[in-house]
Amino acid sequence: MIASIAGERTAPLTWANGGSTTVTVLVGAPTAVRFVESTRVEDSDPSGVEPAFAVDCADHLEIDVPLSFTTADGAFAESLEVTLRATEAGAARFHHELDLAALEGSYEVTEIDPSAYKEVSVYLRGTISESAVTGEIDGTAESHPSGSGPDATVSATLFEVATF
Repeated sequence: MIASIAGERTAPLTWANGGSTTVTVLVGAPTAVRFVESTRVEDSDPSGVEPAFAVDCADHLEIDVPLSFTTADGAFAESLEVTLRATEAGAARFHHELDLAALEGSYEVTEIDPSAYKEVSVYLRGTISESAVTGEIDGTAESHPSGSGPDATVSATLFEVATF
């Protein structure tokens, strides 16, 4: 499993604002591996109300690896430390919040107006299999409290950056 995830993969990347490029993802040798045994905690709500969303609580491997994420157009040229989550043989998923102030590539948030929000975050998510990589880059833009106390509100806008 671990050996099948390491290595380089390329894929076409399509920008949400139009255009395309090629992405190269290079997964390095694992720096740590953990087996996580998950236990579903049953809801003790006596009303019998089911949760609004399913919770993924399968046993899995967590594999810490160096990951290089580079686009041919130079928008991203990132060297990251990520944790892969593998619930089945031959594929692993990752989710990583990008540090916008420390990006090595030329990417800048243009999908929304960052000055109109208090906080903007961009995430890289992907699935790596033995022969392919797929994923997306997306973000959230948050407006912080309007009002105070129990009447306060916080809102967030989701935006798509790219898919690959």
